[in-house]
Amino acid sequence: MHQLFSVVNYCHKMKIIHRDLKPENILINKNDNGFVQIKVCDFGTSLMFNRGEIQNELVGSIYYIYPEVIKKKYNSKCDLWSCGVIMFILLTGVPPFGGSNNRVIVDKILNKDYDKTLISKRCRACRELVSLLLERNIAKRIRADAALKHKWFEIYKSKDKRVEVPPEVIQNCINNLKKYKKSSEIQEVALAYLVHNNPELKEVDDACKIFGAIDKNGNGKINKEDLYNGLCDIYKNNKIEINDKLKTDVDEIFLNLDVNNDLYLEYEEFIRAAIDKSIFLTNESLKFAFNFFDKSNKGEITAEDLISILSGDEVSEAEMENVRNIIKKISPDEKIRFKEFSQIMQTFINS
Repeated sequence: MHQLFSVVNYCHKMKIIHRDLKPENILINKNDNGFVQIKVCDFGTSLMFNRGEIQNELVGSIYYIYPEVIKKKYNSKCDLWSCGVIMFILLTGVPPFGGSNNRVIVDKILNKDYDKTLISKRCRACRELVSLLLERNIAKRIRADAALKHKWFEIYKSKDKRVEVPPEVIQNCINNLKKYKKSSEIQEVALAYLVHNNPELKEVDDACKIFGAIDKNGNGKINKEDLYNGLCDIYKNNKIEINDKLKTDVDEIFLNLDVNNDLYLEYEEFIRAAIDKSIFLTNESLKFAFNFFDKSNKGEITAEDLISILSGDEVSEAEMENVRNIIKKISPDEKIRFKEFSQIMQTFINS
């Protein structure tokens, strides 16, 4: 549930309402270390919203549908009602508002209370969170960022368990962040693709945990103050001495990584820089990345392939020329084959 609230909080910070949260749309990944990571999928009915904006489109699965959507007047807090239904099912094995047909279910959602005896043996904090989620009054329903800080998670130290990392891994992460150097777009995109598609790797898993420990408000990005304070907390928890060098390290990390000067590091940006990139030096990994660019399966990457990935369908002549120049630096005939791709990636990774 803590991870689910983290997902919803991040989506809402990015002005996205999912609108169809249910167990079927939650994927579970468990690595060799026993760490369970969830991913929310199926954003087919999601939409972008502006704060305070009211929606009126009827969407969602019947068991998880929110009272206000039936009345066609809802906002981003509809996702929290669905979280409440999911939590209730996880606790009891049955939905809070069930019935023999849709009409009965809708009537219960609008007018009946859920059976509180089913969770009566759960702790008070647990029961309170369910109540705050399955609150028909939108104004009183808890928000995702507040749910993340609820005392139920504090009692069981939910976040602490998710972000436990050995001291030596933390230091390796900091060293990788300090020495990371931005490269060409094709190399950056290839690395991003490899990281994104290999969440089960221990190095990626550890970097995710460290970011989670630093990102206190769960919005998927950290500033320099967040990074310093977060690392201080991690150091204290692992009995690592904090000295002036840490402040210097944080300054150096932001100098290297914050190329946009937006004063933030985003989640995947941090993960890419924090891991040991050499884990992707295998021929299998490089071929996997190459095939991502080689959309037409011709055994070569062209300017058109890069444009479709880097810039989308509508591009200016200047953007096209920029992409051609990127390819010319790698291959004079403007066609990057696997051997050339492998060489530039190995140079990038070993730098």
